[in-house]
Amino acid sequence: METSPVTGEEVQGMKPMKGKTFWLALSSLGVIAWLDGLATTSLSPAIPIVTEKLDGSALEGFWAGTAFLLCATVFQPTFASLSQVFGRKPLLFLVLLLFTVGTIVSGIAHPFTVLLLGRSIQGSGSGGILAMILVVMTDIVTIRERGKWMGIILMQYAVGTLVGPIIGGAFVEYVSWRWIFWVVLPLCGVGFLMVFLFKEPHVRTEAITEKLKMVDWIGQFLIISSITAVILPITWGGVQYPWDGWRGLVPLILGVFGILGFAVYEKFVPSQPVIAPRIIANRTAASIYFGSVITGVLMFSQLYYLPLYFQVAKGYSPLLSGVALIPQSFSVCPASVITGILITRTGRYRWAIWGGWALTVLGTGLLYLLDVDTPTVAWVFIGIVSVFGIGVTMSAGSIGVQATASNSDLSSSAALFTFFRLFGQSCGVAIAGSIFQNQMKSHLRKYPDLADRASALSKNAAGLVPLLETMTDDANKANIIQSYVDSLKIIWIVTMGFAIVAALLSLLVKGYSLDRSPTSDAGVSPAIPSSTDEEKTDSRNGGSHPGRSPLSRPIVIAADLKIKKIISSRC
Repeated sequence: METSPVTGEEVQGMKPMKGKTFWLALSSLGVIAWLDGLATTSLSPAIPIVTEKLDGSALEGFWAGTAFLLCATVFQPTFASLSQVFGRKPLLFLVLLLFTVGTIVSGIAHPFTVLLLGRSIQGSGSGGILAMILVVMTDIVTIRERGKWMGIILMQYAVGTLVGPIIGGAFVEYVSWRWIFWVVLPLCGVGFLMVFLFKEPHVRTEAITEKLKMVDWIGQFLIISSITAVILPITWGGVQYPWDGWRGLVPLILGVFGILGFAVYEKFVPSQPVIAPRIIANRTAASIYFGSVITGVLMFSQLYYLPLYFQVAKGYSPLLSGVALIPQSFSVCPASVITGILITRTGRYRWAIWGGWALTVLGTGLLYLLDVDTPTVAWVFIGIVSVFGIGVTMSAGSIGVQATASNSDLSSSAALFTFFRLFGQSCGVAIAGSIFQNQMKSHLRKYPDLADRASALSKNAAGLVPLLETMTDDANKANIIQSYVDSLKIIWIVTMGFAIVAALLSLLVKGYSLDRSPTSDAGVSPAIPSSTDEEKTDSRNGGSHPGRSPLSRPIVIAADLKIKKIISSRC
């Protein structure tokens, strides 16, 4: 397919359609984003009670969260890739169906293994929902306006994560933990209705057999198996199996080599790759994607362990621990929306990435100050800083990676940003869990009365909550609580180190123009580098642009001619 030359003014003048179709699509994305956010966080304050009710072990309680995140991560690229072949609407139906089935299985679960199965299915649907939100946004909104609209969608997701712990805590305390899942089902019905009314932006006319041939099945298998092999030993983290044992090393090594093999295969073999390596082949995209991983680590290490801090150190109920997360969860909403609006108005995103990481580093470090006697006012403001920074970074980073991508890679680059964040979320819970359990064991051994029980107590972070409520020995209870808080402090130190590395790497981010219209597979112009000295791209290779495709050359030539005319007129 050929494209006619487009001038710089035409590129900048392109505006997305804001008709009924647009608003219906945006509403659909908002509903399922809110639903996904709710399911992601609603179980976290209830895990100690659910583990006790279903006679689950500490390991099973830990996997109630990890299984959801693991499946959301490994299947997310698959759904994004399949949407390129089968269209957006069928995939939206599929991921919502998986999410609904997983919710039902979780709601009726007994024993605990059935809950893990349900959470795995639900997590697969969740990963697909997040992928499809970003993919559809690349279809209907210009890249310059995408920050504003993505901020609004992220706000819906954030509101879902905000009310999730509150709803989960309320149900587990006053009704039944199963209602955490039942309450989601009517919302799933609303989601199906919205998707049914959604107009397909990409209608594929090929026969089903032809579509199946277009799918990169080998690539799908490689990425799913390799990512799973990497995440599993990280979740074991020297607690379930030692780091230097074969059970930890073998899958980790196989997973790393599998990812390398996947990258080579995707570069040379499939015509419709799951993830095109060229998307990450420039320093801006690579540094932002790395930051997305760290963002996920920070988000979920806080999401899963701050409720335990409130329940153990402050003695809050599951409901109150959910309420205590409101300041943090609410901070993401204004951070994302304000950042998106400012990026839309200025056409610049680097300032937001750098500022967001500065706040994130500061806020994560401040978490170290949380102690048993920390007053309410202090922990409220301490918790806000890092999450506000994360909200800014997420919004700006999503726009930044799309600005570097070629027209044919827009949807993939957007979905990949979510994939790396989900990968970080999976690792975040696992890394934090490993740090906590190892540190808890070390701290408990300092107390003679607890030394012989250190291993057993440290393996059940969630199970300690109901145990502490029944303890009558005030001295041992106080020592366990202090050990708990001291172990959490190490989590905050380590995650602050991750944030510092991501902040330093963000200095490699270049600035690209955001004046670009929404695109189909046929595509539009690639990102046109900004002409300012501060944000101009490297022109030493003839003004090459990362990921530029042959289809983009007429457009870039037209833009270059326009620039030359301006220079000539001023000389």
